[in-house]
Amino acid sequence: MNDHASPYVVLHGPTHLTRVFRGDRSAGTGRREYAMTKSELIEKVAATVRQPKKLVGETIELTFEQIAQAIHEDERFCMPGFGTFSIRKRQARNGFNPRTNRKMKIPAARTVGFRAAPELKKGL
Repeated sequence: MNDHASPYVVLHGPTHLTRVFRGDRSAGTGRREYAMTKSELIEKVAATVRQPKKLVGETIELTFEQIAQAIHEDERFCMPGFGTFSIRKRQARNGFNPRTNRKMKIPAARTVGFRAAPELKKGL
């Protein structure tokens, strides 16, 4: 968690990150949960490597595109020390529509899952 006092959480889209208000969940400590945005990531990397933000942004965008392509083609992407992205299959199941309270069939689906590497978990 960062020391920023932003009341937002990140939602991941296909090629962008968006902040959404989450609210204060700190039980009176004065700290709020914070998630880094794509533009903040670009700024930090650009400052670290002393390169223009535009170049760093293009590099980060290309990196995520290649990761997504690897997951799509190979159904898995492993980054040692960070974790593994893989396609997970969800079985069809019964559910209900909360608006109408009517039962419905939820079809089988594929989604992307992430399993953190032990090294990443250790640092939390």
